[in-house]
Amino acid sequence: RDSFWELLTSPDGPWVHVDEIEAYQERQEAIRQQREEQHNLFSNMVAVDPTNVDAMREYARFAVDVKDTTLAMDMYQRVLRALPRDAGALSDLGDLLTTRGSHDHAQQLFEAALELEPGNAPAMRRYARLCDRGFGDCDAAYGMYAAALAADPQDVESMSCMGGVCLQGDEQRRLEAESLFQRALSLDPNHANSLSQYALLAHERSVAGPPNHPDARLAEELYMRAVSLQPSRAEVLS
Repeated sequence: RDSFWELLTSPDGPWVHVDEIEAYQERQEAIRQQREEQHNLFSNMVAVDPTNVDAMREYARFAVDVKDTTLAMDMYQRVLRALPRDAGALSDLGDLLTTRGSHDHAQQLFEAALELEPGNAPAMRRYARLCDRGFGDCDAAYGMYAAALAADPQDVESMSCMGGVCLQGDEQRRLEAESLFQRALSLDPNHANSLSQYALLAHERSVAGPPNHPDARLAEELYMRAVSLQPSRAEVLS
């Protein structure tokens, strides 16, 4: 073919129809315009009233969504200058610092948030994730997820993440992981993280077991459900 475009639109085997490409481009442009409008709205709100903490908080969350970590950090720091004992902002900034690799600073913020609000389940869940992925301390992560679930027994995300930590342990912990994934899916049947991790657990058991192990079918079913919800998981689970 003379061009990639000709290959895409070739009548003898187009990869994508032109109308689908145009529809995708229109959706992307609509998203871009919406984000620009939101950015301008929040920016104006903060400029008009620099003491509007709620606007700063929403602007920070918007910045996280669009992956503008510099703007998000600036907004969270401004919130904390106004409200230094705001546990939610401390936790939010700690989570942002975790993604930037500032693990020690994030730990300080999570501990400060939990000192102010010992039952803050989201802060405990985030701290647990830091312990697991940042510090590689599975025992600390397990304990923190358990505390988050004690504070909020319906916290599906903590159940799923705790199950992921259990997968790194011995056989007893792996049995606990299955129980946690089942509990999470009983509360949210479309929880993609639980589906994908449970699929991996079932697949590993089917491979280690005899031919036609029943977990092989379970793994396939869970895999298909996870991928149907989040196609990006296909490569991870394959």
